[in-house]
Amino acid sequence: MEKIKKWILSYNSIFLVFTILTIAISFQRFLPAHTFNGKFCYYNNFILFKYSVIHLLEFKDMYIPYENEGAWDLYKYSPTFAVFMLPYAFLPDLPGLICWNLTNVLLVFWAIRTLPTFRDSSKQLLLWFILPELMLSTQSSQSNALMVALYLLTFTAFENRKIATAVILIGLATCIKPYGIVIGVLFLFYPNKLRFVIYSCIIGVLFVSLPLLITSLSNLQNQYISWFAMLSGDYTNSTGISVMALINDFSGVAVNKMTVIILGTLLTVSTLLFHKSYHNYSYRILILSLFLIWVVIFNHKSESPTFIIPVVGVGLWFFSRPQNQWNLILLIIVLILTQLSASDLFPAYVRKELFAKIHIKVIPCFIAWIVILIRIYWDSLIRKPEKVSRII
Repeated sequence: MEKIKKWILSYNSIFLVFTILTIAISFQRFLPAHTFNGKFCYYNNFILFKYSVIHLLEFKDMYIPYENEGAWDLYKYSPTFAVFMLPYAFLPDLPGLICWNLTNVLLVFWAIRTLPTFRDSSKQLLLWFILPELMLSTQSSQSNALMVALYLLTFTAFENRKIATAVILIGLATCIKPYGIVIGVLFLFYPNKLRFVIYSCIIGVLFVSLPLLITSLSNLQNQYISWFAMLSGDYTNSTGISVMALINDFSGVAVNKMTVIILGTLLTVSTLLFHKSYHNYSYRILILSLFLIWVVIFNHKSESPTFIIPVVGVGLWFFSRPQNQWNLILLIIVLILTQLSASDLFPAYVRKELFAKIHIKVIPCFIAWIVILIRIYWDSLIRKPEKVSRII
């Protein structure tokens, strides 16, 4: 038993498992069924990312369909993100897919390993906890793991007072998905706020202009116009796997999703009003956890692979606090209903006819969001936590 425990609580073991599973999933998505419906591949998102930079180089509109390339969706990321795909663009699909998935997974591994103040055992258990959702996200070859890694690295940079590094990481996250900018709210907790604003302006301009290294000014202007037009038309009637969908499921009434989004946002942002708690590490971790959950469960476009972000948020909350049976029960519910409910551990009929129809993935995360929200209010208004809480 001691050997097993030592193996589990080892970064080398976790790194090995993460790497092997990521490579295996990449092969699984590439080899068994290379296409479906005769022309679309199962690693659709990687194809979108790979060809985005090629379209940019060829002066083609990046934001229109290119079904002949094997992707059924649209590229919805910034022109700057396409530049960062250059290392993958000219690789054959399989090695490119493997490298892309490893980039996502191992960056999450590194981001959690470098979290400040946490004990190594807590970080190792956190890595094991998120493994099922991380691998499910990897199957889609999306960028959600990369997003949560950038969020965590931004927090670590702020904690280490590396303001320029934090701004660069926020810029990278925003280049991937516009809501990446929300992690910038962390700047409120740290000194040198004016420096943060100045760095943000400078680095923001540099990131927006970065594609000029490989394309013309007129082409870049056209790409941004097309991107903004696509984003403005992306606010549809869909509710995704979100709190809005959950309310619709259980009330039978089509609620105004903007009302729910605004209410959830106001409640989340209200936790920033406790200025006297800013110096408490436990408070800052809870805020990070809360925002990681909120940014997905109140997103009308959220889908199953995005839930690696709130799952990490739930894990951060649990492993950064003194543990009790109620917290453990909630953690197990998140493991089963959020992470494993989309896996083959449950029959296809149950997944499609029960779990998918009631959006089961969002329920435990919504409960965790409420619990963390209450905990922040309790700690800040009543309990008055110590400067650095005990880390388990």
